[in-house]
Amino acid sequence: MRRIWRESRGFLIGLLAVAVPVGAFLLLRPSPDSGERIETAAPAPVRPAAAPPAPAPPIQIDRTGLREAGAALPGPTPLPDPDMVLRALSRAEGWLRAHEIDPFGGGGVDSLRLFALEVQCWDRLWRAERDPERGAALEEEVRRRLRRVLDPDRLAGRLRVAEGAAGWLELLVLASLSADHGVETGAIAPLLAEAARGLSAAAGRMPPSMRAIVASLLGRPEERPPYGPYRLVAMGVAEADALSQRILAETDLARRFHDPIDPEQLRNLRETLPHLALSNALLRNRELFADLLSCLALVGLTDTYGYREGMRILLEQQDGDGSFGDPAGSRAVRLAPTAGALTALTLERIRAERGS
Repeated sequence: MRRIWRESRGFLIGLLAVAVPVGAFLLLRPSPDSGERIETAAPAPVRPAAAPPAPAPPIQIDRTGLREAGAALPGPTPLPDPDMVLRALSRAEGWLRAHEIDPFGGGGVDSLRLFALEVQCWDRLWRAERDPERGAALEEEVRRRLRRVLDPDRLAGRLRVAEGAAGWLELLVLASLSADHGVETGAIAPLLAEAARGLSAAAGRMPPSMRAIVASLLGRPEERPPYGPYRLVAMGVAEADALSQRILAETDLARRFHDPIDPEQLRNLRETLPHLALSNALLRNRELFADLLSCLALVGLTDTYGYREGMRILLEQQDGDGSFGDPAGSRAVRLAPTAGALTALTLERIRAERGS
């Protein structure tokens, strides 16, 4: 009933709104026979038509779909200031120097994993350094640490207490870094061969991203499984992590930039990676966020808003002591996100120097 009344009331109000003005006009208008003259205004002079306004510049839509960038809109977030990147790297280096991890410490295989992360941090700093004297000092930091782990008896004992393939991957990473820095690994050759056999046998049970990393470490690029395709709407944290690990594997764990990518595959990555980077920044998944920024640099997508805004966020996340992890966490907890941030920052420094 209320609905009917509302509709009837609306109809009556509308009818009165039309009828009242019309009736007033009929009652008050002068009669043609009354002799009254109706004054009319003189017609306005005709002016030439104004020129049509200039067309507005077209608005360009950033291919990430995250924001617009056109002449009438604010410009995109700029690339990070190289001086800010350099200061962030210097502060992170200070944090690393404050403590050195023992590869055979009380943490079991975890201590070997953390040790490998620490060595990778120093390796990243060395790769981004262009001053010869500082570069030599940083490389000595890498070599000194690698020599600490090349103790066959202690290393065998550490791996013996591990279950399955635990520690094998870290061992291959350390051996690969040793080759890059001219550190002889002959003393642990039998352990390296055992690790290679074990990981090869277990490859069939690994997810594609891990198989790609193993194939890269073993020097077997033909065994890397193919890329995606990846669909952003179907990607959770685990899938985003798998994609980042796959790109890191394709670039020898971020030690070189990616080879040319098929245009369709690159388009897929362009529409996926920037969104994932910013969404994981919002979720405060610090390590994955930094890895995704590294992946954007490695595949050449530093022109995207997701990369530039992500780098701004990353620089703001550095803690007062120079690390990038949760300030409430232990040093061990903060090492992995700091290693990820160091990778992203050193890749950005290299990119800026190359002018790409």
